[in-house]
Amino acid sequence: QADPSPAARFARTDQSKSVPAAMGNCSASRAAEVQEYGSEDGASTEKPQRKALSTDGDFYVRKEAADALRTIGERAKLPKKDVRACVNAWATAHAADGESDVCTSSAKALGVAGDRAELPKGAVDALVQALDDSDSSVRVAAAAALHHGNPPVGPPEACKKGLDILVKALSKGSVSKVRKTAAAALGVIGQGAELPKEAVDALVEASSTSANDSVRLHAERVLIDIHGRLPEEAIASLIKLLSTHDESRVRENAAATLGAINERAELSEEAVNALAEAVSTSEYIDARLHATGLLG
Repeated sequence: QADPSPAARFARTDQSKSVPAAMGNCSASRAAEVQEYGSEDGASTEKPQRKALSTDGDFYVRKEAADALRTIGERAKLPKKDVRACVNAWATAHAADGESDVCTSSAKALGVAGDRAELPKGAVDALVQALDDSDSSVRVAAAAALHHGNPPVGPPEACKKGLDILVKALSKGSVSKVRKTAAAALGVIGQGAELPKEAVDALVEASSTSANDSVRLHAERVLIDIHGRLPEEAIASLIKLLSTHDESRVRENAAATLGAINERAELSEEAVNALAEAVSTSEYIDARLHATGLLG
């Protein structure tokens, strides 16, 4: 199976297809229905998810409806009615307590829609407003959505603010799901433009030092995806972690990231020389072994 694109990995970082056990049978049935229509096999054009997103009384069903529209939007342009439904769902959920998941899923659906068509002003305004949401998952989803499209759907100032939100969420966030979303979103941005130093630094740090394996792997895959745009300073930071960090786990992770990047694009002579230095001088045997492996 082909490796999903950075955009697809971003869209799926918090996607869940399990129905909470506490839901009533009717709500669970409606959630399962909109999930089915958003699946690869859903062929109907009746769009029950649009109706569910606009009118269903259960917030989980509305979240699943937004996720279904997002999945459909990955394959084809979303009709304007669906985009408006996402905007309305975001506004309704934003005004309610405890419905951040609906806001997050709606924002992600709008981001996917922005890849295929210009978003209406109301949709962009909703995403810009979401940058100030009290919930970090909503802020990150909105920040990522504003960077979708070429050029990005968001205005420049909002995109800059959104990028700062993503970097902060990855480097200082405490919720792994939000950190994964931020890392994947930076990968989407890095496919089309050179990331600022603080974003690359946050990815390097997360790829090597994160205690959460899923966050670490998300950051590592982003660095691999954007290897052609990585500054030499990023490679140097990974080599420094490999050579000198106190924790063996961090050294091994740094080596793994360097190895994966080297498979896509040959490391520079400077990087190879630094690895050779690590082989001969590092006091950590595992760092020497990993560096030797990378040098072949």
